[in-house]
Amino acid sequence: MSFSVWAQMLLNHLFSNIPVASVRLIVDMLLSILVFSWKLNRSRWLLLWSPQQTKMMRLRLLTTW
Repeated sequence: MSFSVWAQMLLNHLFSNIPVASVRLIVDMLLSILVFSWKLNRSRWLLLWSPQQTKMMRLRLLTTW
């Protein structure tokens, strides 16, 4: 049995026991975590590769940490 099939079965089992509102909340949390980590990685990448950044960009980077 492949991992994706197993994961799909596990998700189906979990979601069948959870109300729809909770599923939406979990999905929203996961999406926000993904977006935050993407922004964090993008900011780090910009910090590494463009030393001629403005002070505002550096300030924004510090606030995301």
